[in-house]
Amino acid sequence: MLLMHLIRKRVVRPLVDAKNLVVSLAEGNLDANIPRSRHADEVGGMMRALQVLRARIMERNSLAREREELITQLQASSNTDFLTGVWNRRAFYTHAQQQMAVAQRYQRDLAIVMFDIDWFKRINDEYGHLAGDEILRGVAQTVQQLLRKVDVLARYGGEEFIVLLPESDLQNGMAVAQKLREALEQKSFVVDGGQELRVTASFGVAASVGQQALEQLIKLADEALYTAKDQGRNRVEMAVE
Repeated sequence: MLLMHLIRKRVVRPLVDAKNLVVSLAEGNLDANIPRSRHADEVGGMMRALQVLRARIMERNSLAREREELITQLQASSNTDFLTGVWNRRAFYTHAQQQMAVAQRYQRDLAIVMFDIDWFKRINDEYGHLAGDEILRGVAQTVQQLLRKVDVLARYGGEEFIVLLPESDLQNGMAVAQKLREALEQKSFVVDGGQELRVTASFGVAASVGQQALEQLIKLADEALYTAKDQGRNRVEMAVE
């Protein structure tokens, strides 16, 4: 009886515990308690091996998380304009193509707003490029705060920005552009040295009709933008096909 008790205590129970621990580790339960054996026998060696196995699994999971975080950071940096923090042109095109396909498939409205900071070269020439950078960041932040979560703002190039407005027709796009124009006109931007500057912007708006390609819609918005600049700047113009 004593021998049976010892076998059950020293062999059978540890083997059952080890089996349960292996199953638990396989299911991802890394908090399972692995007892430390006081004996330098096969069962003790198996428990030590399970401790090593758990440590290796935790290391592997940690490396996998770090890799995923790094991939996410790289994707975000590749999609983001380094100066303003909004999307860059490439990321905008990728997203806008998808939204355009959805709008056309389900016959939904979609509008694009393009705008350009008026007389931006004068700011760089008179106050320096650092001041120009501050203006670009300030304009992007001001506009971003006035958009919906579904809207997308991107820096198109230089001092030119583009906005994607899902579920918006031409009139809605015009209203949004007018709201943005007024907000920028009323905003004071503090640049390096504490000096306050005011800027205005010109806007062009186009909306999706039928099966237009994204490039055609952007071209229409861009043409409307240049009409706004030709008409005196600090104004909103709609596309004319």
